[in-house]
Amino acid sequence: MRRYRAFRVASLLAASLMLAACWPHHTVAHTVPTVITVRFTPAGAILWNGVQVDDATLDGLLKQASEQKPEPEIHLRPDKMANYEAVVRFLTAAQRRGATHIGFTGIETRDP
Repeated sequence: MRRYRAFRVASLLAASLMLAACWPHHTVAHTVPTVITVRFTPAGAILWNGVQVDDATLDGLLKQASEQKPEPEIHLRPDKMANYEAVVRFLTAAQRRGATHIGFTGIETRDP
């Protein structure tokens, strides 16, 4: 019985080593997406990572961002007095350019 267990353990070990030698070794690089912060001012300006951009520049930046792999995360941080039209302009441009990883951050809740 003891000899059988030793044989079985040796057989399982040999089989697992053979399988490991034949198994393809693919390494998947897990990259952390870059984070882009977009702020909106009360005056209606859009700040891309702290730099004020016009609509044409914004369109180009969104196109570049949507083509990157992995696509960067775009964090929207509106000022509580931000111009709503600027947010709509941004979201419309983002949709047009295919940017999909967009989310609002820093939104504070009000106490009842």
